[in-house]
Amino acid sequence: DTAGKEEGRYGQPGKSSRTGRRKRLLRLFKDNMAAGLAEPYGVKILLENIGSWRENNLMVTEEDFIALSKGDKWGMLLDTGHANVNGWDIPSLIRTLGSRIKGFHLHDNDGMTDSHQPIYNGTIPWNDVFAAISEMPSPPDLTVEYNPKYADDIMAAVEVIRNELPHKAK
Repeated sequence: DTAGKEEGRYGQPGKSSRTGRRKRLLRLFKDNMAAGLAEPYGVKILLENIGSWRENNLMVTEEDFIALSKGDKWGMLLDTGHANVNGWDIPSLIRTLGSRIKGFHLHDNDGMTDSHQPIYNGTIPWNDVFAAISEMPSPPDLTVEYNPKYADDIMAAVEVIRNELPHKAK
């Protein structure tokens, strides 16, 4: 990891160096997407909210995510667990982005660690999240993304989704 080595050599890693690295990566992403590099291949790029400020690997803030959603060369993928550990207002974000969200990674956690727990097993306000998803004009892709130790709970998650979003289920 050359970025980490350079930070160690030239100064203490801190918020400004992380912010600078994040901004450079976001600029690179936007420049490459604006160039239309995926289009000739019929590939649609989705930008996922990844990382956690607690783990010092947050890629985008909630404000960045909203700003980036305005690009027409990519869509957005909202990971509910990542949003929760970063303190994002998930229902409000869904309503703000609407149809720009093309997919979700659905899982829960305690708001501190990205543990990929079953839906309703943590602190995400699922009733509000499902209400916001149900208001979306077109059904997004929904992916249940659980820790392998919760594999036996996946079919229960499918039933929860069918019950909470019956008009969106295929």
